[in-house]
Amino acid sequence: MLSSDEKRQLNQFSENVLGAVFYYTTFRDGSEKIEFINTHCAEIWGIEISELAGSPQLIWAMVHKDDINAVRASVQTAAETLSCWEQRWRSVGDNGKTKWLCQP
Repeated sequence: MLSSDEKRQLNQFSENVLGAVFYYTTFRDGSEKIEFINTHCAEIWGIEISELAGSPQLIWAMVHKDDINAVRASVQTAAETLSCWEQRWRSVGDNGKTKWLCQP
C-alpha cells in the first residue's frame, strides 16, 4: 500500500510524463487494486480517473481479445519475478477505436 508521501511523489513525477502512470497491485487471492493513477490515463482510456481507480476491470475489459492472454501472462510473470512489466497490446474503447499501447 502506498503512503501519502509516496502518492505525492508519484503525482509530482507523473505530471512530467506524457503517458499513463499507475500503481497496480495484484494480491495472492486474485484481487487487484489501482493505488495511484495519473490524469493522462483518462485521456488514453477515455474513462474518468475516479472510475478507473475504483475498477481495474475497466482497463482489462478494454484489452483487445487477441491480446488479453499475453497481457495477463506478462503481468503475472512480472509479479512472480518482481521484474519490470513490459508489454505491447491493443486497447479498444467504447467507441470501437483501437489504440496500440506499450509498457516499455
